[in-house]
Amino acid sequence: MRFLLTNDDGIEALGLKLLEDVLAQHGHVTVMAPTVEQSGVGHRVNTRAAIKLEERTPLRYALAGTPADCVRVALRGLTLTADWVVSGLNHGGNLGVDIHMSGTVAGAREGAILGCRALAISQVLNAHHPPDPARMRAMTARVVAELLDKPLPSGQLYNVNLPFAPESEQPELVLCSPDPSPHDVRYGEAQGAYTYAGVFLNRGRVPGCDVDAVLRGKISVSALSIV
Repeated sequence: MRFLLTNDDGIEALGLKLLEDVLAQHGHVTVMAPTVEQSGVGHRVNTRAAIKLEERTPLRYALAGTPADCVRVALRGLTLTADWVVSGLNHGGNLGVDIHMSGTVAGAREGAILGCRALAISQVLNAHHPPDPARMRAMTARVVAELLDKPLPSGQLYNVNLPFAPESEQPELVLCSPDPSPHDVRYGEAQGAYTYAGVFLNRGRVPGCDVDAVLRGKISVSALSIV
């Protein structure tokens, strides 16, 4: 199986390497990730200027662009072939309405648009529960193993969020819809400048949707459409 791996935290991110190692247990992995962090850029792409590409090591590329750029350049610039486009492991959740601004989700979505099976995966963070690399790796390996055997129809992609405090060593995978609730949108003002003051997990929690699933210690799995 051939994987194209990207992210929005950048080529040096620990989550990218973790996911690369997990995918390598299932096939051949090519990495193309942003040279620097591109969190929150959504599905932005560059069509007006050259995008610098650097091969760091064989089959590991850094691109001075967004996650969606990375997938486009890999599949249509370098003409690589991929059975799956995988994006992550993101350092932070991509729950509910986050999918519209998430560079992580956009990387997977671009893969689905271009005809590949696609998966975005993120680790929800909480200040009171520091990320445990061993636990993250175990959950990621389980998710990848299960979802590779359950590909979605053309034009769809998986969006997965790992809980910061799993209900057990083998947390349940819950297929659920993204929560439509808005973020905790608040700003502080000083001398005419506004600073975002919202708290990521201070948000609506519709029963049965992804935010609720993750906060109950489960792994949320949502099937998204490209349109």
